[in-house]
Amino acid sequence: MAGLNILVSESYHAIITDFGSARVMESRGEQGEAEIPSSQPPEIAESALVSPSGCLPEGLTVEVLETITGPGWSTRWASPEVLKGEKPDLPSDIWAGGWICWEPKAIPTDKEAGGEPQIRSAELLLTLGDLAFTQADWDKALASYTRAVDVAKSIDNTRVWWRALYQMGTIRLSQRRYDEALSLFNGAGNVAMKCSDSDEFFLGQATSIRQQATVFIIQGQLELAEMVLEQSYGAFRFVDSPSLIPSALLPYLTTRGWLYKKQEKYEKAIKDYKLCCEISAAVGDEYSQAEAAYGMADACYRLERYAEVAEYAEAAAKLFPRVGSDLNNHLPKALSLLGFARKALGMWPQAIAPLEEAAALFRATPTTEHHNLADICKMQADELRYMIGLFDGPGVMRQTIALDPNTPNITITITEDGIVMTPAPSDESNPQV
Repeated sequence: MAGLNILVSESYHAIITDFGSARVMESRGEQGEAEIPSSQPPEIAESALVSPSGCLPEGLTVEVLETITGPGWSTRWASPEVLKGEKPDLPSDIWAGGWICWEPKAIPTDKEAGGEPQIRSAELLLTLGDLAFTQADWDKALASYTRAVDVAKSIDNTRVWWRALYQMGTIRLSQRRYDEALSLFNGAGNVAMKCSDSDEFFLGQATSIRQQATVFIIQGQLELAEMVLEQSYGAFRFVDSPSLIPSALLPYLTTRGWLYKKQEKYEKAIKDYKLCCEISAAVGDEYSQAEAAYGMADACYRLERYAEVAEYAEAAAKLFPRVGSDLNNHLPKALSLLGFARKALGMWPQAIAPLEEAAALFRATPTTEHHNLADICKMQADELRYMIGLFDGPGVMRQTIALDPNTPNITITITEDGIVMTPAPSDESNPQV
């Protein structure tokens, strides 16, 4: 098998072609397997377990037929054993199939021709963009989405068209290019209105309008954001497909929860985030689950409910690394909330690691705001390390004071009840107490 021999139909079905060197395998029960060649040259047939005429050896019966690749192979798709000189078989075909699945993600440049392969499948370009998106490779993602839009427009594939515009807007939003993001989201919504499929029509409207509300929340236009979110809700409630409903509902809940936080309606925000967590856990959407867990941690922190902050922030910190792209840098924010909550709960040693990890992640971002947050987290971690050396716990200070070389050390403990001075244990070099 080779990628060159797989064609894609207009309905996006893969069709395997070029069976010129394929051989049919035949099961012969307990005696193993025999092969029936199909229009093979004599030198190939002689290496098979059948006669050159293609007849079965006497006494064998055909039970199950399947095909495997013949002796000819291409280096790019060849398995290690084939490269070592062994004959191709079913496992080597499986190896080739794995490489074929990998090719859409990493199609090589034709350097000899001096150019790149021109992909004309809008669906494939959209998928390539999504793969780059999950890896936070914004330049590559934008290039794939832009080409997907061009191809989709030429063939009037409105589904790919609006989705690519939407993803481009999401990237621009993460880059704080809000005017471009609004324009792209508005364009995605307009294209979605051309979809003949009602689910795509309403899904495109709902998601595009919701992201416009996100921009308005960032810009502090909370009343406008609330109005736009209601329009988003009015659109996505008409989506009928069970597989598409979470695509609109979960981001809507996280966005409305964020709006409630901005409006200081923390209990309403927590209610939305909890519902989002339950639904996303049920449908296996870990990204929405992580976003909702972080949102709950942040809302609970504003209410000084530190035990809940620690629970939700820890859950979010475990989920974000598994889902790839973190557009909003919520992983370091969740880690910082976890550290602050543990500090407030008196769990000082356990608070240091998340604070230091958050500081490193914030420092890796290009924005001054995140660098300031990195300084705060690092300062908090350093302070805790210092305090742990002085304190047995909150309110219980431990300090050793040397009066002079000939006098034993004195331990002074400061508590809410007062100051206690205790002689330190003596050692062999200084037995006097």
